[in-house]
Amino acid sequence: MNGNWQPVPPEWDNFLKTPMSFADVRLFFGDQGQGKSITAVASAIDDYYLYLTHVVSPEGELLKARALNEEEQVYLEAPLKDGGMGLKYNNLKHMRIFNDDGTKSKIVSVPSNFVVLSPVRVFANRMMYGIRYMYADLEHLIGYINTPLMTNGWVLLSESVLVDKRDTMTSVGKFMVWFGAECRKRHLRMVIDSQYPSMVQSRFHLFATTRVECSYDEDTTIVTLDVNKNSPMMSSTSYVSFPYRRFFKTDEHMNIPQGKIDKALATVVG
Repeated sequence: MNGNWQPVPPEWDNFLKTPMSFADVRLFFGDQGQGKSITAVASAIDDYYLYLTHVVSPEGELLKARALNEEEQVYLEAPLKDGGMGLKYNNLKHMRIFNDDGTKSKIVSVPSNFVVLSPVRVFANRMMYGIRYMYADLEHLIGYINTPLMTNGWVLLSESVLVDKRDTMTSVGKFMVWFGAECRKRHLRMVIDSQYPSMVQSRFHLFATTRVECSYDEDTTIVTLDVNKNSPMMSSTSYVSFPYRRFFKTDEHMNIPQGKIDKALATVVG
């Protein structure tokens, strides 16, 4: 990591923010390979990095850190001749780290093999890398539902495994809908990605705050999003998805709850 140590201005003492206190439910749709999973991951990662507090080196060294504010981003991108650093800002790479007693700091480019720590919690039914998160299959969601752990964070549910429309009246379906309806009180943001709207339980459509259609360009790795936030108007945006690939495996299969497997086997055997 390159950079020179600088005194820490007093106004930065209160820069670290508490985790977000607003929650919502987002539905991401798109055919296979159209960027819905990586968009779900990117949504949580951006928030996680915004509130980062430390980074851990591959050797286990713990360093206090934080995201750059707007002024620092401008300084980072300013040309060298104007006193800047002449770099293109990357929220997944550039941050400010501090020395042991917190009296000095510097803006650095953190290698991708460092682990970032943040108070924002991420629960996902897929493997993730480079951050601290909790693997959240049905067993874990139910097991920790009445604990403070299931608050202040993101719940990423991929491929509608736990919110399948055919499970609407099962105990699993009822639990997941109840959990989704509780997200605001728990300060959670739930993201469900699925190929088609018809695959997701209808009650999630009732209280979803955002619906997103995703499309992916293989040549540029750009994902285009058509976003509807419960209004007649739809907006479009896009982003380069490549930097987020390192946080998960795009070809990972989603584990099916054991109860569903047992029922299917019983039907076959019977």
